[in-house]
Amino acid sequence: MTVFSYRASKLIALLLTGLLMQSHALASERVLIGLDFQRTLQDSSRLVLQFSEPAPLPEAIQNRQGLLLRLVGTEIRADLQNIYDTSDFATLVTSIQLEQRGRIAEIQLDARGEYSYVLNQAENQLMIELAPTPVKTTETAAGPRFRYTGEKISLNYQDIPVRQLLGQLADFLGLNLIASDSVTGNITLLLNDVPSDQALDIILTTKGLASRQQGNVLLVAPAAQLVALEEEQQRATQSAEVSVPLEDAFIRISYTRAADIHRFIMGDQQSSPSATVLSGLSSTSEVSPATLATTRRFMSSRGHLLVDERTNTLYVRDTPEQVARIRDIVQTLDIPVQQVMIEARIVVARSGVSNELGVSWGASRATGSARAGNLTTERTRSLGAMDNEQSLNSNRGGTIDFNPSSGVNFGFVSNNLILDLELAALETENRSEIISQPRVITSDRVKAVIRSGEEIPYETVNADGERATAFRQAELRLEVTPNIVSNGRIFLELQVNNDSKGEETLRAGPTINTNAVETQVLVNNGETLVIGGIFTSQQLNAVAKTPFFGDLPLVGWLFRRSFSSNEKVELLVFITPRLINDTTLARN
Repeated sequence: MTVFSYRASKLIALLLTGLLMQSHALASERVLIGLDFQRTLQDSSRLVLQFSEPAPLPEAIQNRQGLLLRLVGTEIRADLQNIYDTSDFATLVTSIQLEQRGRIAEIQLDARGEYSYVLNQAENQLMIELAPTPVKTTETAAGPRFRYTGEKISLNYQDIPVRQLLGQLADFLGLNLIASDSVTGNITLLLNDVPSDQALDIILTTKGLASRQQGNVLLVAPAAQLVALEEEQQRATQSAEVSVPLEDAFIRISYTRAADIHRFIMGDQQSSPSATVLSGLSSTSEVSPATLATTRRFMSSRGHLLVDERTNTLYVRDTPEQVARIRDIVQTLDIPVQQVMIEARIVVARSGVSNELGVSWGASRATGSARAGNLTTERTRSLGAMDNEQSLNSNRGGTIDFNPSSGVNFGFVSNNLILDLELAALETENRSEIISQPRVITSDRVKAVIRSGEEIPYETVNADGERATAFRQAELRLEVTPNIVSNGRIFLELQVNNDSKGEETLRAGPTINTNAVETQVLVNNGETLVIGGIFTSQQLNAVAKTPFFGDLPLVGWLFRRSFSSNEKVELLVFITPRLINDTTLARN
């Protein structure tokens, strides 16, 4: 009896072991055979798992590391059991670990920060998407950071018809739903605390659907069907336009070039900006709606737009609706541009004079460069940059450089009347000379150029031994580009060149001594910017005389004295920008 019981129990144990092994084998037929990690356009993390059988809906557990997925009766292929570093994707998921624990496959997604997750199962694929939870902050001009802003919703359905799910979601969103007959099939999903508009987007993407909303009506259909419907509507609209009579209009442009407005209206499709006759596409042309919308942003397919440069006039032939639209565009663009008057004083002064002019030396909100030397040696010195918030000022007569090696100084003068008097007094004392005092008016963001100098001739010989005469320019050149900012201040881009004739060479002709400053600076309206610190050696010729008596004939030489000296002089440039209005023009 004892032997039989022992043999029976051993047989039963073997049978049970076989059944367990068979059940384990049957339960492990589902194998994880692939995975793919992606970063979505909304900066979310998307993990797609591929199975050999229909994908299961896992148990999702939020732990301290992130999100843990447990799939019962699933086997992970041996070569996939690993830890994957996903930090290079720059999402909230930093790593993914796949591990087999008996009959349970565990997938750990390590995530940082607050997040919401979505599980979506479709046939042999399981998609897990983690999205960062938006931080509630005040919206700026750039708009909210995340696209999905709907009310949070949680959905947990197993094999539910898509039409039924869309109906429940539309009811939650407070919308009326129209679903195409092509919307069919079932879906299994688990959404936990996600925005409702994101849930709708996921459902539509999974089933290859798209939606269009008009008011409070939501239309859902396959994406291809919606595209075909929109193209049909576009063709119907174009056909309706053919029956509308065309209207002719001449639009006179006052403050800008008609060709520029033409390029804006036509989408810059013409290669020649100076063309006088620019017609639209023929109504019989084979042009896709996308191409038509790109090249003709504000005109119909039957419209024509011509430019008469002589009278600066636009001729429009189009439907009344499009003609009215073009008139509105012209009215918006054809406005007078603010003008700026640039007053410059270029002074050569003896060393030390700049300290007596009441200039507040220093620098504020400026960047630039300076150079000095000649064309043969090409010696260059750089003027460093300053932070926009940085500001340096010193007492009267001080010197503060951007870069200790440049020697170029910047300062400001607020009282122009006193400056004129001081310059006149210094010139009377033969301590300075105003070599140029130009004044020019330019438009906002348009460069103004002032040139004064000479062309130096020299002889050249070519490879055939023929002699020719060439010229090199030695001139004083001032380039100013004003940019009016919103608060009425003026941002100036300056380039000052003071070139002079240098030494003669046997073959290359005369050298050119160069003194140049290039900078960008923000000044107030009517404020004078002073650029100094450029030193050269110059032959000064001066005459000192007694007023009236020194000008008398024959005996005047007894009351005047002429002298010359070769000494170090400083080039000072005074730039005063003024915004132009009617009162300013009348006064000047």
